Amino acid sequence: MKKIKIALCYSGAVRGLINNLPQVRKVLFSDPEVEYDVDYYLYADPKGASVHSEDINLGDQEPQGLKVKQELDYFKCLFEDEMGEAHEHRMKEFKARIKEYHMPYKEQVLQWYAVKRVFDFVLEQEEEYDVYVRLRCDIFPAGRLKFDWSRFDQNTVYVPFNCPFGGINDRFAFGSAQAMRKYANFYGTNIYYDGNEVSPEIKN
Repeated sequence: MKKIKIALCYSGAVRGLINNLPQVRKVLFSDPEVEYDVDYYLYADPKGASVHSEDINLGDQEPQGLKVKQELDYFKCLFEDEMGEAHEHRMKEFKARIKEYHMPYKEQVLQWYAVKRVFDFVLEQEEEYDVYVRLRCDIFPAGRLKFDWSRFDQNTVYVPFNCPFGGINDRFAFGSAQAMRKYANFYGTNIYYDGNEVSPEIKN
């Protein structure tokens, strides 16, 4: 039986993580031909909130980030205030440099900065993994993951084929350490701001 060591890397508004986790495990780690050894990571605001009022109210009533740490004590958590002065600086830079972007700015900046931070956190650990998975806290996946691990490519970021939302998939992705380092660290680069106007050499 093949054994795979996995880092499951959560970030963003902590809505649904605790309720959805059994389904995530069922979908991702139920292949009878594979033995999965999974460690769980979370980067979030301690209240687990976002810019949306319902998340903020829930976080004020019961801090969702801290609730994960309390109820799922095997999670390795990094909590930071995501809405402070540093965020305002990132917002100003984004608005000054971004080209042809139509989605809400604040959510975009929060989302991708959080992806960067959770992978910074995971990749600085002494523990090394075969596979690093990016997952939003509110994802409730359907079906089962069936993947041919003998064809796993160290230079590829794997994303669902049926999620044609454009851009880089920020909901679910997985790959090797080197692939996911690139995935997570496109935030703040010329690719992040300039998209198709970036030269092919930079994109590669």
